Amino acid sequence: PIAPIVRVDTAAARAARGGRPAPPPPPKPSRPTPFTTVTIKLGKPLTPNSDYRLSSPSGLVSLTGHTRASERRFTTPKPPPPAATKDSVPKPPATPPAGRPVTPPARP
Repeated sequence: PIAPIVRVDTAAARAARGGRPAPPPPPKPSRPTPFTTVTIKLGKPLTPNSDYRLSSPSGLVSLTGHTRASERRFTTPKPPPPAATKDSVPKPPATPPAGRPVTPPARP
């Protein structure tokens, strides 16, 4: 099925904008958006809580066309604390709350 043609009242649309012409459409970029992240897969995991330096000796080409070396320093996070081990001795049962306190007999 073909979609029906919807007619727009351009005079009413211009009046709604206060008599101003319609704004131009936003510009379309001539190049795709540059990427901002890189994923590097290593053969083995990095050591926790260690300092590392990642560098590109051949250089990278920037958006302006300049070639530069890049270097980043980072520290791997500390390992999580060990999980608490369950105690081998069971806890004693909680004592039930005492009933009403006993009041001594009144003195004559």
